[in-house]
Amino acid sequence: MTLQEFFKQYPKTAMGFSGGVDSVYLLYMAKQCGADVKAYYVNTVFQPEFELEDAKRAAKLIGVDFTILDYDILQCEDVTSNPSNRCYYCKKKIFGGIAARAKEDGYEILLDGTNASDDASDRPGMKALTEMEVLSPLRLCGLTKPQIRRNLKEAGIFTWKKPAYACLATRIEAGTRITGEDLQKVEQGEQHLFDMGFRDFRIRLIREMALIQIQEEQMEQAVRMQVQINTVLGRLFSKVVLDMQPRMPSVDLNLEKDKNEQLPILTGSVIKLSCNVDDMTGEEMGFAMERVLEAGALDFYSIPIYMKKNRPAYMLECICRPQDEQKMAKQILKHTTTLGIRREEVSRYCLERTTDSIDSPYGAITVKHSSGYGIEKSKAEYDNLASAARENKKSLQEIKASLKEKRL
Repeated sequence: MTLQEFFKQYPKTAMGFSGGVDSVYLLYMAKQCGADVKAYYVNTVFQPEFELEDAKRAAKLIGVDFTILDYDILQCEDVTSNPSNRCYYCKKKIFGGIAARAKEDGYEILLDGTNASDDASDRPGMKALTEMEVLSPLRLCGLTKPQIRRNLKEAGIFTWKKPAYACLATRIEAGTRITGEDLQKVEQGEQHLFDMGFRDFRIRLIREMALIQIQEEQMEQAVRMQVQINTVLGRLFSKVVLDMQPRMPSVDLNLEKDKNEQLPILTGSVIKLSCNVDDMTGEEMGFAMERVLEAGALDFYSIPIYMKKNRPAYMLECICRPQDEQKMAKQILKHTTTLGIRREEVSRYCLERTTDSIDSPYGAITVKHSSGYGIEKSKAEYDNLASAARENKKSLQEIKASLKEKRL
């Protein structure tokens, strides 16, 4: 069965919408298939604020609206007592609320975003969905997480690379009562780590101790920043501990491989052309760099060196694509005083790059995203920041601060 066939069979449905990878793709495909699907986002203390913002952003990109249902999950004793099958009771409450509201709105069939990669054997929540006769189209159609991410990427929807984010209740040790205060501490602590540059991590609360779990790629960074981490998180927790067993990344950015394989190593070859000059002024070198960059160089820079007899000079290096090599060599010979150029083929590791536009209080800002090896980076385009700052009579820092709310 395909999703087109599913929505032809079920043309009018309601769905639980979390703003995550799976539910975003399901909502996107429902729209593409012309189905009448009503989406509901259940807002509880188990979801951090950024999840709702991501849901709003994704729904806007897809071109649909969704209904927000506020629910006080902490009033459910079966949930707050935090048994090992807490998810079972939580799903019952959450989807029970969605079903009741959907029925009022005229929708009888209920959907969720479970996919074919999800293991039903260790998911108490999936048992609850089965009992409530909630349909899982992605699972029924055999769509795996890598396939869904790939399809979202092709559709240009940012959630294709969004890390899996289990609800905040999973941070509390089973058997320990869940309180609003503890959930707030964990959310604040994780936001602090996010602001420090960490990605795809967890803070596990074990009694009064915060156990930080991060990926291997950022372990060195965490050790280097231990004083800052202890100072900031020490205001929330009595003890802060770094788990030296690296956390496995929750996002497989290599969409062509099985989920158990390593993250992609994206390699590419470039040409490095270099020469030494000791008879050019700074202005002359600047002029030459501008011409070479205009001709299509990937980068061009100078390095202070000393030549024979301890004579000060500069080494100029140009990085270019293999197909542009001769053109770059000609520009260097034309605009510098060098008589010869050294050539070297260089292999490099590359992060995959995409761009999108983020709405801010000061207008749309272009943001460059890069990802790979379990690493996620985002950076706003300087020209957009500067333009917004000038037009709104703000500083660059104020424009950047407004984008932090978008979790850049």
